[in-house]
Amino acid sequence: MCKIIVLRIKSLTCSWSKSKIALGLTWAAIFSLLGLTLSQAGDKAPVSLNDQASGAQVAGAGVSGVQTQAPVQNGSLGSSKPGATASSQKLIVAALGKRLSAEIKTRGFKPGAAAFIRIFKQSSKLEIWLQDEARAKRYRRFKTYEICKWSGKIGPKIYEGDLQSPEGFYAFSPWHLRPVSRNHRAIDIGFPNAFDIALKRSGSDIQIHGKCGSVGCFAMTDKGVDEIFRMIAAAFGGGQNEIMVHIFPFRMTDQAMNRHKAHRWAGFWSNLKPAYDAFEASHIPPKIEICGGNYRTRSFARSRVSKIAAANAASCIKLEAPTLSVAARRRALARAMKPKPRIKIRCNLKRPSCRKWLFLQKRILARKSAAKSRLRHRTANRQRQ
Repeated sequence: MCKIIVLRIKSLTCSWSKSKIALGLTWAAIFSLLGLTLSQAGDKAPVSLNDQASGAQVAGAGVSGVQTQAPVQNGSLGSSKPGATASSQKLIVAALGKRLSAEIKTRGFKPGAAAFIRIFKQSSKLEIWLQDEARAKRYRRFKTYEICKWSGKIGPKIYEGDLQSPEGFYAFSPWHLRPVSRNHRAIDIGFPNAFDIALKRSGSDIQIHGKCGSVGCFAMTDKGVDEIFRMIAAAFGGGQNEIMVHIFPFRMTDQAMNRHKAHRWAGFWSNLKPAYDAFEASHIPPKIEICGGNYRTRSFARSRVSKIAAANAASCIKLEAPTLSVAARRRALARAMKPKPRIKIRCNLKRPSCRKWLFLQKRILARKSAAKSRLRHRTANRQRQ
């Protein structure tokens, strides 16, 4: 390395008399080879061998348990919290986009506020609720989206291939976000959950996605899913660990339940109603548990559960998304919050060969995204088992 630097210096000093710019480039090249920048060289004093040895001793003491104070940089104490908060807020605003970020602020929410999703199949509505810090962290409805297409009839999904959209309670993490999909963007809701697995229900890749076709998913059109995806990514960027999705066949008022009391799934729907009522009363998403093949909300478990069921509460499973490591969460957020990749077109779109090339490139991207999503789904199933 030293020989390379000496040769570099010799070759660059030959151009000393040409211009002063060449001198600046010379020193920039030297510092780049040494792994330093000009700013670092100006700020830091030269370090002797004795100073390096003493620094190594301090580092060794720190490893053995002695805490050393971080060096003061630019007048601060080396604390990166304020800078990290500002940078993360910039990333959140960038992920939302100027228009959506301004709309969120206009309605009294903070960009990156915690989110909650409710879906009503019969009326084909998807609601996005955001946390309002001004109202004791209760949630307010931000927007209602029209579901372009969902498949099947009202009722739960039983097996893979039944072309039925699910019902129940699900949770997903940043790992379930798919910024690149054959359906523009997609969010895997986390089907099947522990409740579905206990009842031996099967299925995979149940998503909220773009376009307007469904084989068990909820298609929102590209414009609708783009807004939803941005808000969900911003909520994760704001610190939310998981986002709940409550899927109901209809708005579960007493009148609606009476109209469907003879339906074959009336018993299952009565199991969903306590969570619906709990959110309608408090506007705070209730905690859901799976106990003995049934859903149970936390408040409902404390007030109306029998003594036998309370004695078996230890066997209940909390409904939550798979836990991610810090590194996995960081990678998932970086993937979700970065702009959607675009294909650079270097040919004339008026030519058929160029249009065919563009079509093939889009299909390659979609296939790669589908392969990654299948791998993530298999990994999640292994973790659940």
